[in-house]
Amino acid sequence: MLATASVKLHLGSGYIHLDGYINVDKFHPLADVKADLLQLPFADSYADEVFAHHVIEHISYGQQMDLYEEFFRVLKPGGLLRLGYPEFEVCVKNFLENEGGRRWKWWVQTLYGKQDEPGQTHLAPIVTSHLIEQLEQVGFGEFDYSLEEANANLVCKKTEPLPWF
Repeated sequence: MLATASVKLHLGSGYIHLDGYINVDKFHPLADVKADLLQLPFADSYADEVFAHHVIEHISYGQQMDLYEEFFRVLKPGGLLRLGYPEFEVCVKNFLENEGGRRWKWWVQTLYGKQDEPGQTHLAPIVTSHLIEQLEQVGFGEFDYSLEEANANLVCKKTEPLPWF
């Protein structure tokens, strides 16, 4: 029996085109698929992995749960969700303390996004404890968290179906 290749989605790919992934972006011409992340053109339980690196903070706070439900929908049971994002509390602390003397050239951009192209503005602060609560409500579990400077990484699994499935 032949093993099937795993399906991996790189959401909000921008100018970073990852080999072995279906690169999805609403704005960038390098994307394999042009799509709004809130309405992905993939079937239910389609992907083994969803990777969204520095993407979720670009979706409005009011649409965050819709985004996480869409991630859940396209993932297979047991599928991995890998998120990278600026840890808001660390960014604010570093801005206030002018960490590394980079308040205006680095920390403002980290808090608000680059804002030089469509989709580059940060619309929602991401705090890991709240993010985990939201993801648990959707049906994710088995969380693994790491932090490098102000960049948070969170990996979790699709563990249980939503109540209405």
